[in-house]
Amino acid sequence: MSQDRPIQLRDMALAIVTAAVSLPVGEGKVERLLGDRLIITLKALTEKINTLTVWNDMDQVLCVGWSAGDAPRVFCYETGEWERSLERIRPSARSQG
Repeated sequence: MSQDRPIQLRDMALAIVTAAVSLPVGEGKVERLLGDRLIITLKALTEKINTLTVWNDMDQVLCVGWSAGDAPRVFCYETGEWERSLERIRPSARSQG
């Protein structure tokens, strides 16, 4: 499986979360509800290790972990309509930032 698409989706979700909160990445946990189905959870376990998870209803559809200096690692990726929903939401998050 190519990791290009999951990493691209992680970057979109990360942009949405960081545009919406003042908490810097690397400090705790942030959850953001998008519409009535998508939830993005960003966890900074330490200052160097991060995990971003996207849930579609009760299903985990994306989980990517990364640390400073290392390539992101895709733990879970399920294709679906949620990807297009995330892409539609992203421009509105940019306009808020």
